[in-house]
Amino acid sequence: SANRPTAEMCREEVEKCDVLVGIIAYRYGWEPTGGAGKSITEHEYDAASERLMFLVDERAVPADFTRDLDEGEDRGDKLKKLDAFKK
Repeated sequence: SANRPTAEMCREEVEKCDVLVGIIAYRYGWEPTGGAGKSITEHEYDAASERLMFLVDERAVPADFTRDLDEGEDRGDKLKKLDAFKK
């Protein structure tokens, strides 16, 4: 979408930061055009020199499957990418 930043723009913003704080939950998220199949969050993770990453405890905050998962036909692929990213 024209309103979304490019992967390069997001990386540039993260490189200005001292620490990236991320909370990873149930969506892999948006994959920008020209982004090598990675979500924007994964690009930000790669660009950060220091990171504090947190995983949502699925027992404490269970997923609402009507709202919390990636949409579309590629949902299964995105869940696999999310699992790999969490590792």
